[in-house]
Amino acid sequence: MVITLTMCKKDLNPLGGSVANVDDKRARIEGFLDKARSPIRQKSQTDYSLEEAEWLMEAALNYGTADPRANKDSIHVDEFSVYVPSTNGRVDEADLITAFNDMLDSLAATPLGNDERIIAMDVDARLDNELMWFGVQRAVGNGEPIVLGILNTNFTGTYRCRPDALPSPQIVCQERAGDLAIQQRMNAGIGIYTNDWYLTDIEFWRVWQVWPDIAPEEITDPDWDQNVLPATYFPNANDPTGPGVWYDDYMTMTSPICYGYLIDCEPCLGAGLMTILTQHAWDLMEDVKATYASDPQLDNVACIVQGIGYNLTGNPQNAEWKFCHNVTFVYGNWNLGGSTE
Repeated sequence: MVITLTMCKKDLNPLGGSVANVDDKRARIEGFLDKARSPIRQKSQTDYSLEEAEWLMEAALNYGTADPRANKDSIHVDEFSVYVPSTNGRVDEADLITAFNDMLDSLAATPLGNDERIIAMDVDARLDNELMWFGVQRAVGNGEPIVLGILNTNFTGTYRCRPDALPSPQIVCQERAGDLAIQQRMNAGIGIYTNDWYLTDIEFWRVWQVWPDIAPEEITDPDWDQNVLPATYFPNANDPTGPGVWYDDYMTMTSPICYGYLIDCEPCLGAGLMTILTQHAWDLMEDVKATYASDPQLDNVACIVQGIGYNLTGNPQNAEWKFCHNVTFVYGNWNLGGSTE
């Protein structure tokens, strides 16, 4: 679905200077949550600008809900949205509370698995005529956390680029999924916070070569509404073999065109190349934050790596295949003293 809307750039702590104070910030969030949870709606003369509503909705959704202990070994992203009335670009507090509770209902309608936890939720608010639209992206991890706090780029063995690679007797490099192996190393290096911290100012940024669900459409231009940057924006300055020769033209893994069936030409990623690709992802996480995030001082929260194989011709019997790693970075501001509910 494509929506033409008035877009705002997320500003950190737009509720005023006092929100820079940790105690005041927490009080604002807890006050809003108390009103949202109350069965009695008190009349209020309060309304919020687009930026204020976006910040408060996101902070309230993450507060006591996002779990900093969540494992990031395997991650998926869910998307939800809701509309509420808007007057002169502002939203009444009662309507914002309604939007918040409707969003909670939408989240609950897509329940988590037994071992899944919410890592972070990114809220985007936009104006659409006399409505205010809120879109939420929910990153969900599973399993028990793996915490190192340092990046380990030492690999052994060989890897396929993606988890759903077909078995093939012709290719012996299918012991593991390379994209998940890189993702595990990245998130173990980022580490985690204890459960008395909470997140605000979440941003998801993507460096993708191809739309995951629309292959073979390659990404050549940025999509600022969804924070998608083409992989070609980030060439590998240290490519030892020259462009189009190997799998390291860009900071995210890409392959030259190969011909034949998918299982005959998928790259075999050796330990040395896995080291390079993991370090590239780590460097790219900092580069994207410094260049594109609203605040380069945001904390690294999580990294999602998705191995993609796509057919350039649409003919699986005589295909031209390429392979890449789409990378999504999650940034945010960790605040001490969150809810432990």
